[in-house]
Amino acid sequence: MSSIASTPSSTNTIVTLNIGGTLFSTTKATLIENSQHNYFHGLLNESINSTKDLQGNYFIDRDPTHFRYILNQLRDNVVSLPQDTIQLNELLMEAKFFSVSGLVVLIETKLKQYNADYKNMKSNEYSYTVVEIDASTLEEVLMKHTGDGWSLQNVVPVFSDRLKGQSKGRNAHHNQLVFKKQLSNGQASLLTSLMSTANR
Repeated sequence: MSSIASTPSSTNTIVTLNIGGTLFSTTKATLIENSQHNYFHGLLNESINSTKDLQGNYFIDRDPTHFRYILNQLRDNVVSLPQDTIQLNELLMEAKFFSVSGLVVLIETKLKQYNADYKNMKSNEYSYTVVEIDASTLEEVLMKHTGDGWSLQNVVPVFSDRLKGQSKGRNAHHNQLVFKKQLSNGQASLLTSLMSTANR
């Protein structure tokens, strides 16, 4: 004999859903009245032969782990989403399966924000630049190359017989300054991609 859950004729009828072996009880109104057309409109259509368990509950062959988020979105049109991106992607798959469009938009927006934040986070990669100077250009070079994330990393003494505008004697002394800048994840990813393309 079917339970009351199998014949939801009014909006205040209690509906029990068997999601992958876990039972969830709610009302017909929660599932269909306050939402755009979703999976449950078809499920509760009495003219469609829906799958039921031995107790007469609607059986849906899905993982029940994230189903509470689906119900909370349908109940209140607002939900506190998990912070973990793996869980968010799993929940997005469920929201799309049940055609809960409002939840799909919320999750995709949050994932885009996480992706943007990740790209702007500092990576473990650094960019370096080397500038050759003599004593007269030290201050100018430091002003030009420090700032915007760049910092002086090292000073390398160089001996050369070709110092432009300076002494032309052999073994004249000048320096090379090594500047370093920490890259964001996005910059590091772009640099890796460019290097990979150049090496093809």
